[in-house]
Amino acid sequence: MWKFLNGVSQPQNKAKITHEDKLLKDRMYDKEKRIRGFQSSWKNDRDWLKDTDNGMVCNVCIQYSKDRSNGFVTGTTNYSQEIESESELSDSDCDVCSIEYM
Repeated sequence: MWKFLNGVSQPQNKAKITHEDKLLKDRMYDKEKRIRGFQSSWKNDRDWLKDTDNGMVCNVCIQYSKDRSNGFVTGTTNYSQEIESESELSDSDCDVCSIEYM
């Protein structure tokens, strides 16, 4: 088709992006541009979850956890949904909730 268009050159092929380049680009986006915050919709099925000035906390852990350094007792600002959903099931993150709500 390009040979029929006068004065228009064929565009160059895009450079192929490697898997490592994509991971690096995603990490840079997460670090520099993504803004994470507490999502109020997380509380719909998790009445134990609370947003505070120190970050999100677990009301059950605050009352019953023996580990006072736990992020869900002191407040965590890691607002990725992965950490929030793992806290329900992980013994290391939110041990009281995993027992209470399973």
